[in-house]
Amino acid sequence: MERDHLFIISPPRSGSTFLYEVLSLGVNTIELGYESDLAWWSALPYSPQRGFSDFVEEKDLTNSISKKIYSETVNRAYIQRYGSYIRYKLHDTLGKTPKIYLDKTIANCFHLNILNSIYGEKKNRVKLVVLLRNPKQTISSMMEGWKYKDLMGKPQIDGVLKRIENRKIEHWSFPIPPRWQENVNKPLHELCAWSWAQHVEYIFDGIRKNSYDYVLIKYEQMLESITNTIKEIEVNLDVNLGIDFDKLKIKNSRTTISPPNQDKWLVNKQLIQESLSSIKDTIVKIPYVID
Repeated sequence: MERDHLFIISPPRSGSTFLYEVLSLGVNTIELGYESDLAWWSALPYSPQRGFSDFVEEKDLTNSISKKIYSETVNRAYIQRYGSYIRYKLHDTLGKTPKIYLDKTIANCFHLNILNSIYGEKKNRVKLVVLLRNPKQTISSMMEGWKYKDLMGKPQIDGVLKRIENRKIEHWSFPIPPRWQENVNKPLHELCAWSWAQHVEYIFDGIRKNSYDYVLIKYEQMLESITNTIKEIEVNLDVNLGIDFDKLKIKNSRTTISPPNQDKWLVNKQLIQESLSSIKDTIVKIPYVID
C-alpha cells in the first residue's frame, strides 16, 4: 500500500519535538510517540568504524539492518496502534490504516543519505519537514540543555570521551557529528556552535545529494501560527494530516526546559557573538539575517 514517510529534520533545540507532537494529532498519521533513536542504536550501535558518531552512509547498511530499522520504526508504530502484526496487516489490506508515518529524531540529520534506501522503496515516499531556528537562540538553548545529561546525553560514548586529553566537557549531549573528538577541547559555547553548524551542513548536503521533497519551516513562523505552518506543510508536501484545527490545543513539548522567549539567548549574548565567526559559512546558507 502506498505510504508517505514524513520526517522532521532539525538541529537540536529548534522546536522539533513540539512540531512532532502537534503533527501527531492528525488522524491520518501514525508514529511511535517518541524519538526513533532506539531503533537506530539497536541496529547500528556507536562503533569505531563510524567514529562513534551518528553519521550513517550506504556502506554501513545491509539488507538485514535496513529491515530491522524499518521494523522497529514503521511496523512497531502500527503494531502499537493495532495490537499485533496480524491485526495491522489485516487493517492495511483493507485500506483502513493511516497512510502517513511520522518520524522524528535529531540524529536523522546524519541519516539523510540512507533514508530512501530504508523507507523509499516500492510505492513509499520520503518527505522532509526541515525546521530551523535563529542560530543565536539555538546555540544558547543547546548550551542550556547540554547539562541535562539524563535527557540529552549520550552515555554510550562516555568511555571514549574520557580517554581524550585536554577535553573541556565531561559528557556529550545531542546527536554526535563526525569528527566530534577533534572538537571537545573547545569551550562549550564554541562546541555548541560547531555542533549546530554540522547538523545544518549535513541537512543541506543530504537534501542536495538525494533530491528529497521538502518544505523549510522557521521556528518563529511556527510559534506565530501553528495552524498556518501545518497548512504550509500539507500544501508543499501534498499530504493531508487530518488535523482538526478547531480542537487544536497548544502546550509545551516534553523536552521544554523553560518557556519560549525570543530574548532568552541574551544571557549568553557575549559568548554566542564570539562563536558566530567560526560558523559564518553555514549561517549564510540559512534564511536568517544575523548581525
